[in-house]
Parts: sequence; structure tokens; C-alpha cells
Amino acid sequence: HELADPTMSMRTACALVLLCGAALAFPIRESRVGAETNGLLRQEHLFQKLEQRGWRIQSRAEPDQLLDLVIAVKLQNVDRLQRTLLDVSDPRSATYGQHLSQAAVQDLVKPSAESLAAVQRWLLSSGVSGAPATDSGDFYSARVTVREAEELLDAKYYVFLHEPTGRSVIRLNSTYTLPASVADHLDFVAPTVTFPPFHKSDRRQEIARTAARDDMVDPPMLQKLYNISRVSNDSRNNMAVASFLEQYYEPTDLKRFWEKYNLAENSFTNVPASTKSGQGIEAELDVQYISAMGSNVTTQVWYTPGNMPGSTSNEPWVTFLLNVANTTDAPHLFSISYGDDEDTVSLDYADRTCQEFMKAGARGISLLVASGDGGAGCSLTGFVPTFPATCPWITGVGGVTGGNPGSSPTDETVAGLSGGGFSNYWGVPDYQKEAQDKYIHSEGLPRQSYWNATGRGFPDVSAQAVDFSICVGGSFMPVSGTSAATPTTAGLFAMLNEVRLAAGKPTLGFLNPILYQIPAKDPRALNDITTGSNNYCGGSGGFPAMAGWDACSGLGSPNFGLLSLVVNDF
Repeated sequence: HELADPTMSMRTACALVLLCGAALAFPIRESRVGAETNGLLRQEHLFQKLEQRGWRIQSRAEPDQLLDLVIAVKLQNVDRLQRTLLDVSDPRSATYGQHLSQAAVQDLVKPSAESLAAVQRWLLSSGVSGAPATDSGDFYSARVTVREAEELLDAKYYVFLHEPTGRSVIRLNSTYTLPASVADHLDFVAPTVTFPPFHKSDRRQEIARTAARDDMVDPPMLQKLYNISRVSNDSRNNMAVASFLEQYYEPTDLKRFWEKYNLAENSFTNVPASTKSGQGIEAELDVQYISAMGSNVTTQVWYTPGNMPGSTSNEPWVTFLLNVANTTDAPHLFSISYGDDEDTVSLDYADRTCQEFMKAGARGISLLVASGDGGAGCSLTGFVPTFPATCPWITGVGGVTGGNPGSSPTDETVAGLSGGGFSNYWGVPDYQKEAQDKYIHSEGLPRQSYWNATGRGFPDVSAQAVDFSICVGGSFMPVSGTSAATPTTAGLFAMLNEVRLAAGKPTLGFLNPILYQIPAKDPRALNDITTGSNNYCGGSGGFPAMAGWDACSGLGSPNFGLLSLVVNDF
């Protein structure tokens, strides 16, 4: 966007401040909830959101502090990538299951020679030594000082302190600008204004200090509830947990968890192999329940640490997605219990992240992402959707509670914490339109001015999310959240991959086109959740559950026994 200020006429402001990007997103929507048009208001809103999350400016960043910049170069043929993803993921397509190799995906979307040349000229003219971070050059990396980064981006870096945790990051306190000669060739530069949501895992630490109880959700209960008893015996099958921001698991806790519940001991590999152990609540929960439901499936834990204030490891999506893009034999499935309010992530950053998810899906990688623990979200002007669960190219997992193990349907109800609603960034994907259209025209929904009826709805599916029994430091305690539902669901779908492998078929890959066809195949294969609603600002007023898809439980919870029959029919 060209600025009116003549001193900035040769540079383009990057709309990487909260809601600045959101305003740009809505020309492709029919409506906009709470749209702001004044740039100053947007910037003030950014810092209001940061302050609500405990972030404070501590000081100016030291000029000689090192930063690892990652530069996202625009991809080509994104429309073709989307068509390819849907074709290989939709059973009605002639190319269903014909997933692309890593090299084929890179070749399809690699930046143009013009874009790569523009990036190289820009860095060279600025005296910065940069290099491709991927084989295709769609990301560049450069280690620079704060001083060099500020000159490169025409902006100022500050140290921001997250008061609840005492952790700090180096970020800009405003938009940044790029020369017009390179601006149209880039999606974003990081780290700049996207902040890690430290508060998610730290809040879970507080929740988990409750003493153990007899009525906690545990693996035997889940296995009976979701009709799963299969144990893996196929070495071709694998799955992974994505772990961020210094969340490490303790192997002795995992072993004690397996012993207590008489579970098979999965083979675990850390990526990187040198990763230390620890007792992070999020990590312990993830590894214990993905292995409980994906019994004996070879499991990897992919770590994206965040222990250096200037490191792009504090931009976890960037580093994680770079690692996936650079790995030829990535796992078939990832469980991701990580996210934040959609309006804390710029549209440019979110959209490129979503394109990277699309690349992974085209390779046959399933991505299951927690829908968040804030219900419909909390804002005086409307509901707040959760990123990246709103991305159309991942499978969002919501939360339910209660139910009767051994019954079909399970009689579960929506957990109030279950993140759900409608995106303010992305429209409704074709695979979801019919199911979502029925819901948004139902009676009893919250007032429409609070949500975007033309946005992508989430979650897609759901599972138990309240009072999970986990082992931490040798003791068992309850923990709640869609971070429990996600590895539970992921482990189950890893076992469905094994069903297909045993039948000589490819793994499921991107799940959503299949999921939205399952109710027509066998309506019992997903337990329809028809009672309860998610919270709004911690109380009532969110989205209600209804027959069919809804914006708090998605299509419902899984029945493995019936799903195993359905997925083999595709």
C-alpha cells in the first residue's frame, strides 16, 4: 500500500499489524464484523490486545543483538496447489490418494525467477548476507543485528516482556516498510509483529495443579467411548506431535502412564534427536494421549524451541513449517495443540502459513489442530475465532465432555471451552458449504453482528476435552482443553491410516473432504453432538450444538469401528 507521505513514496508499508490485514481480507467476503478503517485505531487495537495478554514494552532492543530473519518469498501457482490438494484428498476425484512428493510440491509453487532476483538484489544492496532456507528458495534466512534489521525494514525493534511468564521477545512496535522493488515479491518478514502465545501453555500449568480424582478421563474410557481396540503392527505407519516454546515431555512419566493403563509402548523419536526432556504440561499431555489412541504407532516429537529472544523459534509456525518443507519423509500425520486469536496474526502471515499447510496436505500429511479453549472468544464487538484452526486446509478439533462409553451415539455434550465459530480471514471452502449453510440458517444462533456468516466455520470434529488424567513428575492429575482432544483424535486417525495401509491403500492425507462426506455414508460413524454450547467471554452466549455440523463441535466425535469401515470404502 503506497503511503501518502512523500518521504515514504518509494517504500510500501507491510500490513502486518493486527486487523490491518483483516481489513484487507474482506473484499472477498460478503460481510465484515467490527471492521476498522483507521490505521491508528488498528495500531492501538494491537497494543490493547498485547496488553490483555500480559505483554509490555520493556526497552529498546540492543543494536548489536542478533536476529534470525526469515523472509517469505511469494509462491507461484497457489490456485493450482489448492486444486491439486482437493483432487488428491477427495474420494470423488480420479486422482484421489495420488499425493505429491516433496520435490513435486516445491516445483509447483517455487517463486518466480523475478521474485528471487528481487530478493537477492534487495539484500545485497542493503549489505545483508542472506541465503535460501529451502531448496526452492520460497524462504530466505539472514542473520543480522537489530541495527541492520531496523535499516532493512525502516522500523524500530523493542524488547517485549510477557509478565505472566517472565519471558521476552524482540519485536517491532509498528508496521514495517519495504522498498517497492521487493514488496510485491514478499509475503512477510519475521520476526516482526507476531507474538508467541506463551499464555496458553502457562495457563494449563495452573489448571493441572489440581489433585487427581477417580472420575478423570483416561485411555480405557476413551477406547470404549470411541470404539477403538486396535494396536498397530505396521512399520510403515507413523505420526507426530508438534511441540513449541520449550514444552518437553519426560520419558519416565510416559512410561509410568503406559504402565498404569496397560498400554503398548510406542517407539518415540525426538526431532531433533538431541532435545532435552522436561515436564511441560502441554507436551506430557500430547505424547501420552496420542500414544494411547495410536497404540504402538511409531511416533515422532518435533520440537520448535523458543529460548532466544531474537530467534525465529519464537515465531514457531515459521520454523516448524520450514522443517516440514525441508523433510522428504515427513510423518503421515501431525497433532498440533497450539494457536491464538485470529486477529493477533496479520492476514499476510496467516495466509502464507495456510499456504504452507496446503503444501503439506498435497503431500498426504494430515494436520489436526486444536480449536482453542476460549469458546467463541471474547470481545465487546464480536466473537474471536482461533488461528490456525480457521485455516481451511487443516482439521480443527473441538472439545466435548460427558457421554456414555459403549453407547452409539455417545450422548456427549459440548464443552464450554471448545473453540468454535467463523473465520474473519477465509471464506467457506467448497467441501464445507452444504453443512455450514444448514447451520447458519438455523434458529437460536447468537446475534449475527458478532460473527461472519460467510467465513470458514470451525471446528471440523471434536473429542473429549475435560479432566484428562496425565502423569507429570510421577503423579497423576487432571488437565482440560482442546489440547487434550487433539492428540486423542490424532492417534485415532493414525490408526485409520493403518487400516488403509493394510488394505493396500494410501494414507488419508488432508482429512476434511472425506470427513464432510462421512455422514452421508454412515451417519453413525461420527457421533453427532446436539446438546450444549461453547462459551462467550467465559459465560453463556456462544454457538449452540445442533444436528449435523455446528460451530462448537463440528461434525461430532469419532466412532473408530465404523470409521474404519467407511474409510476403506473410499
